[in-house]
Amino acid sequence: YDRWDVFRNERERILNHIFTGPLKAIEGFLKEGCKKQSLLWPIKKQKGILPTKALTALVEFAFNRDLLTVMENEPLDILRLKKMAEELKDWPFDLDKVTLSFSATQRLNSLMKEFLSKPDSASLNTLHDFLVVLRKLSLHPNLWKAQNIYLSLQKTIYPQILSGAQKGDPSSKDWIKAFDDLAGPLHMKTLYL
Repeated sequence: YDRWDVFRNERERILNHIFTGPLKAIEGFLKEGCKKQSLLWPIKKQKGILPTKALTALVEFAFNRDLLTVMENEPLDILRLKKMAEELKDWPFDLDKVTLSFSATQRLNSLMKEFLSKPDSASLNTLHDFLVVLRKLSLHPNLWKAQNIYLSLQKTIYPQILSGAQKGDPSSKDWIKAFDDLAGPLHMKTLYL
């Protein structure tokens, strides 16, 4: 082994520490500039003034970074994601779909695991809203882990809660509806027992 191999983790930690501060400062500067430009952009758009390539590149970088941060932060801010999906319509650039789809996959899997441990209606609604926003952003997460968890719940918990719904329990009816609504964005079929 070379000494660089032995201290690889320590080296990565030090480099991350060195670059994190300046990167956050640049990010803050870009976000502030983007806020100012986003206020002017509708007026410029009406007048037919196109943004410069440099401005578009800066806004694209800041927007992608901000979107990634929102997806990774706890708790997931669905309202902020929805707002960002609307904001994106106003700008002439593309998202970093590879990176963002990867992050979306990680977040989706995390949300599904949380739901597996605590299968409540609020978690179902969050999952559904998250997948709908991802579709609006044209992001395509890898669904197979989430689909497997959904199928597992469909075979185990769903019949128990369906029984409660059939007996007239309103919270069971809400859960069944939310669970069935989640099937569409996950590209799964609903169970009608």
